[in-house]
Amino acid sequence: MSKSLTKSIIIASDHAGFLMKEKVKIFLNKSKIKSLDLGTFSEERVDYPDYAKKLALSVKKKSSFGILTNYSFLYFSILSLLIFNGNKSGSGKYL
Repeated sequence: MSKSLTKSIIIASDHAGFLMKEKVKIFLNKSKIKSLDLGTFSEERVDYPDYAKKLALSVKKKSSFGILTNYSFLYFSILSLLIFNGNKSGSGKYL
């Protein structure tokens, strides 16, 4: 990868994805890729949308890349896309 693509990757997880996120951090570190960890920082139960929203907004603001880990990637993916691209459902509501 070019240096511009690997400047920093933002990562986040819910409690169920915490251990995977920690493994991703180790991989990124070994690959000399900086990461910004937005949490969660333990396996204590949390609401996954809080972390998906944090990551999506941060990625959008910084024009960066992000990695989300959780038990059900589908929910994170949908929520992140809604935040990043705006709600296209016609309801007029944005997260």
